[in-house]
Amino acid sequence: MGNQSGTRRAAHSGNAAGGDFGGFTRRGRKAPHLLGFIRIAFLGLCALLVVLCVLLLTVQPAQSSMVAYVDDGTFFEGITVNGIDISGMSFDQAKAALLPQVEQQLNSAAITVVHGQMSWVFTGLDLKLSSTIDDTLLQAMSVGRDNTLVNNLSEQQRVKEEGQAFTVSFVPDDAALTKCLQSIADEIDTDPVEPYAQADTSVKEPTFQYYAGTDGYQLDAQALAQEIKTSIAGGNTNSSFDPVLIAVKPQHDVEWVKANAVQRSVFTTSFNSSTGKAPGRVRNIQKASEILNGASVNAGEEFSFNGYIGPRTEKGGWALAPGIINGSEYEMQAGGGICQVSTTLYNALLCSGPEVKITTRKKHSWPSSYVDYSLDATVSTDGPDLAFINESVSPIYLFAYADVSNYTMTVYIYGAPLPEGVTYKTRGVTEKVLEPKETITIEEPLWPTGYKETVIQSRKGYVATAYRDKLVNGEVMGSEKLYTDTYDAVQGQIKVGTGPATLPKPAS
Repeated sequence: MGNQSGTRRAAHSGNAAGGDFGGFTRRGRKAPHLLGFIRIAFLGLCALLVVLCVLLLTVQPAQSSMVAYVDDGTFFEGITVNGIDISGMSFDQAKAALLPQVEQQLNSAAITVVHGQMSWVFTGLDLKLSSTIDDTLLQAMSVGRDNTLVNNLSEQQRVKEEGQAFTVSFVPDDAALTKCLQSIADEIDTDPVEPYAQADTSVKEPTFQYYAGTDGYQLDAQALAQEIKTSIAGGNTNSSFDPVLIAVKPQHDVEWVKANAVQRSVFTTSFNSSTGKAPGRVRNIQKASEILNGASVNAGEEFSFNGYIGPRTEKGGWALAPGIINGSEYEMQAGGGICQVSTTLYNALLCSGPEVKITTRKKHSWPSSYVDYSLDATVSTDGPDLAFINESVSPIYLFAYADVSNYTMTVYIYGAPLPEGVTYKTRGVTEKVLEPKETITIEEPLWPTGYKETVIQSRKGYVATAYRDKLVNGEVMGSEKLYTDTYDAVQGQIKVGTGPATLPKPAS
């Protein structure tokens, strides 16, 4: 029994001893694994540190203006703005230091523009100048902060040793600058003078004198604006400029004027009747022709006969001659008879083609004897007028001549040529004759019996239509109906004496 027991203890002890040894041996095997883990962890940490260092040294900030500064937010040593050292200042401190100088420069700003004897001075207020002080300080603050860590440190050292200067510049408001330059342009811009023809009224036929045009010029506002902006941006707010002018050529030359001063039409009427030869009437026709002769009407302009000839008064040199009044009788009036001039002009204008647009025309109370019915044009001071618009591409020139040797009135129209071979002709067609009512007899007891006098001449009336024919090489190729006029018949009036035969006859 004892032996068995001892054997068990011995075995137990041996197991225990063996267990202890065995345990040591197992722990001895685990130790190398732990060391390996530690080594791996250490190497990983080192690698992580390397990566972080690489990132710190190489990664650029996304936006330099949004850099999160890791320092005290002051300007680095060596930075100056407008000659003022702002090293160690905060943004607000630097701005406060610069503002007096910047405001003084703004207040004293004067941009001068000189042209010949004229000059213009624009202040900072006129130009609404603004400074770049905030942007300049932000730019200065970014020095030594907007790159990698290593580069930033190098930049800070460079600035410390060498210094870096900044300048606050100025910017004009575009709208204000444009307004200032427009005030200059309003004074110095000059339109070109177009070449032109002038009627020579010293001769008795249509003749011209020709004059060459001259260049105009205008301010090159864009170039001047850029010069001013560049100067101001460089800090020069007190400078003078000589503006560049751009030459503006006339649209046409003298040859074009000559080519567009040719005869378009001519029309002649006669005042060879006994009444037409009345001295006062002849004088008025001559005077109106002399005024009208040589008139020109530019393209797009409207011409008024009354406006151009002027009022007809005895004081103005117009003779008394018969003129229609009340649509039924004649009366002596200043300027009587010049309707022959307006009528001749009217027909010449119609023959000049549709590019001459008649805007105002009125017929007489009864038709004239010197043109077809419906082709007359009456005028009167402060009354009926003849007017037209020149819708051609060039000026129209009017030549008017009263020939008292054969009692004819002629008007020529000159301007741009009509198409090759084309001419126009007017004609009036009487459609209907209107008979007057029976003459009225008025008894006059203060006149001797048997004496009578016509007060109003009985006249027939007419319905007549005006036409304009287009001829090509002398052949009628078309006819245009212009309008239809109605001249009312005039009922006559006669006064007859019914008094004693011994009464005196009325004075004539």
